[in-house]
Order: sequence, then C-alpha cells, then structure tokens
Amino acid sequence: MPVFRGRMDVALDILEKDAPGVFDHNLESVPSLYKKIRPGSDYQWSLDLLNKYKERRQRANGAFVISR
Repeated sequence: MPVFRGRMDVALDILEKDAPGVFDHNLESVPSLYKKIRPGSDYQWSLDLLNKYKERRQRANGAFVISR
C-alpha cells in the first residue's frame, strides 16, 4: 500500500470510514527476500497493517482480510 507508506493510523482511519468488503495486500515474498523484491517496502509494516485492519474490522462488523 504505497499511498499509506509510513502512515499506519491514517491508512486505518481511511479504510475504516469507507471499508472494503475484502482488503487484499500482496506480500509477494518471504521476509528475507522482501527488500530485494520490493525496495523501500517493509514486510513487517505490511503485516502489521493487515493485522490491525483485521482487528478493527472484527470489532466493527467483520471483513475478510487476505494476504498472499
């Protein structure tokens, strides 16, 4: 989610206001290769975004969260 880079709270607030039915974010690799494949990206940040979104949505009314 490059548009949200480094702004987890902003991303989560935006997604909460207009929540998609399915939130999908490709991780594309294992942590040890992630920087080579996606320079400038952070594997753990991506996982954290997915997990925090999932937590918020489950408290609200549910959503599917998919990571590949």
